[in-house]
Amino acid sequence: MKNPRAKYREEMEKNLGKIAELQARNRTLQKKIRESENTDILGLIHAVNMTPEELAEFLKQAKPDAKLPNLTETEAESDDEEP
Repeated sequence: MKNPRAKYREEMEKNLGKIAELQARNRTLQKKIRESENTDILGLIHAVNMTPEELAEFLKQAKPDAKLPNLTETEAESDDEEP
């Protein structure tokens, strides 16, 4: 007959494996949620024909305390260029 502690340890190890799998799945789901949100946001921006600079200005006015990156013409142009 198995020692009860050994049985508990086996079950615990099995549970730890399941937890690791679920955590990995949650990370994947979080990434997919973020990608979907980003797609929606970009769709809204394109729908109103805003440039990145106009969006930054709009966000500064809507939320003055927000720390937004400083966009310049050269940064915006370099993002459009292909590597």
